[in-house]
Amino acid sequence: MVNVRLIPHPQPTIRLLRVNNAARLLGVAPRTIRQWAEMGRLPAHKCGPKLWFFYESDLIAFLTSSAGRSADAISGVSGGTGVRWGEM
Repeated sequence: MVNVRLIPHPQPTIRLLRVNNAARLLGVAPRTIRQWAEMGRLPAHKCGPKLWFFYESDLIAFLTSSAGRSADAISGVSGGTGVRWGEM
């Protein structure tokens, strides 16, 4: 008889962020996050009339995509962090 030992694979951590945390991560205003979510520019999940949730992995993918890199130019928002994309 062969003794088999199963080694569990670590599950990836799934983090859900709300509007303020998503805005902080992307370096834009919370209002911009809501607008992008409503336009379908940013992957989002809506619960009820006002509550938005965002998967952190979707936001990171957005940052690394061409849509994320040109986000400031399109929205005209500097993000309130004092840092623009070109200065990072």
